[in-house]
Amino acid sequence: GAEIMGAGKFGLHSFPDDPDWKGWWGAEPPFHCPIFVLTHRQRSSFELGGTTFHFLAADPAEALGRATEAANGKDVRIGGGPTMVRAFLKAGLVDHLLIDRADADEAPELRARCAAVTVTATVMRSAEDRNRLAREALSAAGVEV
Repeated sequence: GAEIMGAGKFGLHSFPDDPDWKGWWGAEPPFHCPIFVLTHRQRSSFELGGTTFHFLAADPAEALGRATEAANGKDVRIGGGPTMVRAFLKAGLVDHLLIDRADADEAPELRARCAAVTVTATVMRSAEDRNRLAREALSAAGVEV
């Protein structure tokens, strides 16, 4: 498959002017698929440990189109925080929603370093059902849509 992530998950907010920043995972990224990082900063694509990172200034539909093409019929994951997730939900592009939430009281250092929400987008079926389920899941997790 492929993954779309926000600039924050990649770490660009922490290292915005460092052209050598390759992400927080070191020489072996855990993805092993094409990654599309949504950002307003121009960067060249690069390969690291079997993962190719592409940087896009794109709306959700355009980014999903590029990632879907690269996924060759497999799932496209959308990983990031609530702001990015909301953009894909509002565009009606999410089929399946998986929410991972770090408890700030139990692991404040984890919450500060990890995305609060992860979304997985797969082949679209009923947009109405998909969006209703997504809103219910976000509401149950305490995330306002």
